[in-house]
Amino acid sequence: MQIITLLLTIVAILTILSGIVVFAGATKKERTTNAWFLVATIGSALWVVSVGAFFALTTNDINAAVVWVSLIFIGSLLMIIALLGFASWNYRVGKFLTILMAVFGGILVYFVINYPNLFYSSISLNRNGDNVINFINGFSFWFYGGFIGIATILALIFLLYRTLHTHSKKNRGGYLIFLTGLSVNSLFSLSCDLILPLFGNCNWLWAGPFAICITMLAFYYAVLRYRTIILSNIWMKILSYVIIMASGALIYMLIFYVIFKALFHGANPSPEVLLLNFIMVLIMLLLMPVINEVSAVVRSLISTKQVDIAYVVRKLNKIAPQNVSAKDLASFLAEHMHFSFVGFIVNGRLYGSEKLSLSADEIVQISNLKPAKDSIWQNFNEPVSRIAAKQDINAIAELHNAKGQVFGQVIIGQPTSKKHFERRDLVQIEMIINLVAAVAESKLHMRK
Repeated sequence: MQIITLLLTIVAILTILSGIVVFAGATKKERTTNAWFLVATIGSALWVVSVGAFFALTTNDINAAVVWVSLIFIGSLLMIIALLGFASWNYRVGKFLTILMAVFGGILVYFVINYPNLFYSSISLNRNGDNVINFINGFSFWFYGGFIGIATILALIFLLYRTLHTHSKKNRGGYLIFLTGLSVNSLFSLSCDLILPLFGNCNWLWAGPFAICITMLAFYYAVLRYRTIILSNIWMKILSYVIIMASGALIYMLIFYVIFKALFHGANPSPEVLLLNFIMVLIMLLLMPVINEVSAVVRSLISTKQVDIAYVVRKLNKIAPQNVSAKDLASFLAEHMHFSFVGFIVNGRLYGSEKLSLSADEIVQISNLKPAKDSIWQNFNEPVSRIAAKQDINAIAELHNAKGQVFGQVIIGQPTSKKHFERRDLVQIEMIINLVAAVAESKLHMRK
């Protein structure tokens, strides 16, 4: 059961982290409601860790077993009461029901701690980790099960009501995912944690809290997907990225375990192998942004038959707030738009991706070209045609500021991969030049 203990520990940590981010990123109006979600993640984490710790015990840990079994009950009670509060706290009847269920839950916690023999008769510990809780099929245990069931049904009813009556499509999407996941996994948890243990089968006791935690992580992903929380601080963004990447590693570990068991006829991988696998896949996932960026650069550079417009635009948006020189910008455009040369003429000075032997008089003649009429492209006159032929200049376009005024020009050399422009090329290049003009006019420092 070592793999189970490891997976449960990881999912518990991720669940609490997701609750912290959801609470910290909530608006002032949603802060109280999301505080209930944070408490629910703490309860589910306590539940899932207690189950994992119980299965990690050996035959010498009977006193610890009593503590962990009590925490299994307490964690599940805390989680379901908090989930009811999350779903219903915005309504008067919901507040009343949450407080009422909290009182009954407190009574149950008291009896679990002081009279555990009302819920189970004994605990059996085995060296192979197949530990068993011998639950008592009586009033106390079914009162606990009934309490969990009623609280779950109430939470689902209020979640359904919120889903149907929310005016925000974003909130509706998040609630719908949570409602669906909680509905399915509640039935799954009922089978694994209430029904099967009564027949002496505790092997799947871990599956119920694991499934509920996965549901909470799915809801966390939904609130990120539909932008219902505000990730205002850099640490929250980093934490969210770590949660999602670690969740991917968790799924990988689960798949790895299933395949390992199938290939090696039920054998369990060692803790060292499991930990190494998790660390390596987590490192790989954390490096994904770097890998994606490198792949995008390489793809843009080798796609010589066309411009990778998405990459160029994304890079220009990233460059916009930075103090970038005109020469570096021109070099970037020349490389990724696949031209032999790109240069800017601003205030009578030329800033290019490469040295271009234009005299001051030639720069003046280019600057004095007639304004473009229907687009940004300027028509060559006879002197500029001679300059273009000598310098391999293919096109000249105007740079317009936000008010539509011309403040400079872009000189474009010959394409490095094709002889002639196609209409699609002109449309893409014009869009890029307009974006470059916005960058240059507002943020860029034109200097060599």
